[in-house]
Amino acid sequence: MLGVLCRGIHPGRSTTHDSSQVNIDQNFRGFDRRTISAHLQNIIVAPYKRSIQTKVRTAKEPLKWGAVHTIRYETISAILACILTTSCVGGGGGGSGYTSTTTNLKLINANTAHSRGWTGSGVTVAVVDTGVDTDHPDLDANIVAGYDYIGGDSDPNPVGQGAYRSHGTHVAGIIAAEYNSIGITGVAYNAKIMPLRIASSSGNVYVGYADNAFDFARTNGAYVINNSWGKTRVENNVIANGEYAWFYAPSRAEDTSVASNFKTAAEAAVNAEMVVVFSAGNNYWNSATGKVPVYRDSNDTVIDTYATSAFSAWGLATNETHIYAEYFNENSNVAGQWLAVVATDSSNVIANFSNGCGDAKAYCLAAPG
Repeated sequence: MLGVLCRGIHPGRSTTHDSSQVNIDQNFRGFDRRTISAHLQNIIVAPYKRSIQTKVRTAKEPLKWGAVHTIRYETISAILACILTTSCVGGGGGGSGYTSTTTNLKLINANTAHSRGWTGSGVTVAVVDTGVDTDHPDLDANIVAGYDYIGGDSDPNPVGQGAYRSHGTHVAGIIAAEYNSIGITGVAYNAKIMPLRIASSSGNVYVGYADNAFDFARTNGAYVINNSWGKTRVENNVIANGEYAWFYAPSRAEDTSVASNFKTAAEAAVNAEMVVVFSAGNNYWNSATGKVPVYRDSNDTVIDTYATSAFSAWGLATNETHIYAEYFNENSNVAGQWLAVVATDSSNVIANFSNGCGDAKAYCLAAPG
């Protein structure tokens, strides 16, 4: 039984935070990118899950961070775009003798795509993330020049090890790990990875560098920009079961704004015929299965979980995603090449932790989780 949840005023906190997911496979040879995007709801996608703690900042200087929240990383957005673009441009590699033994590759029928020669050859995916281990033996042949906006140099390797720093390498491996005897095989194993580091060694994503990363990707030959991060806010005007409380919710256009520099970079990327992919977020904000955790203000432990319909007092719909995933609603010029992705579970329904498509529904995919 859910406890009483109502809006209240109490000392709050200010923060934003992160999310991620994605994957796909489909034959779109011969279609232009906008036509492809219009048909994406028919694509079968596959996940690669991990759980880490992460934090996001909305400017080049970090904001004050409140409670650290553990979130799930479902799949990597770029795989969606990577297979999408691979299907467009073709390329050799797999051949009829190639057979994937990886469960997730089987789920997306990767063998079929690979047997037709759609292996990512000729496609460069910009991974805007925490950096990539460019010397990794399962990636090194598929790395092209990138940039580190945190360190201010051309070495996009993560600083140190651990969940925060390894996320970008994890993303890159799902996209384009080499077809060899090492580790896994990427969905588009002949694609190239352009690492663009906008997250610090402590896991803070500096969104203010995203425009720089987009511009670098556009001017250096990338075809896809993958963003396995999003923006989340803390709502602290909460009383749950008589206790002061708070919860995470996606930061929407109603709550925040996108910087003008980002808008310029985003439109330039789309005008250059690039595809941009964002995760929808993992704040549990979906009407089918979502149960949003509400935390005690005193010690950040969970009081209870609530269906998204319980939050109407905060002006929240039952399905929400964040402002970057739904940016095409703010700027119609990017619509058709700007994609959002949610996660599904083993029962083929939306995963309880996933945000719903919400206002991004016109260009939104579902990835099994």
